[in-house]
Amino acid sequence: MGTSAAMSKPQPSWFVRLFMTAFRIFFLTLLFTGLGMGLGLFTGIMTTVIGGLFAHHPIDLTRSYKVFAVPSAVIFGGCALVFQTVQAVREAVKR
Repeated sequence: MGTSAAMSKPQPSWFVRLFMTAFRIFFLTLLFTGLGMGLGLFTGIMTTVIGGLFAHHPIDLTRSYKVFAVPSAVIFGGCALVFQTVQAVREAVKR
């Protein structure tokens, strides 16, 4: 039979690994930023509508973007960026 070295898959080069890691960090950061924007906008719209119903004043939904959606998108995206970068460094050190 064959040896374990002959049966193992060839490892990608350092450039390919670097590109794949950078793409994964970018994609997941973008994904979580969008998720944070969506959740923040939903929360902002709900609180603005409910607050407008109780206070009996006109609803201004631009406040939902300024106060809820953009900050939550920045927080979600920043956390995802930091977490994915730490994971990539851990993986690189392990190799």
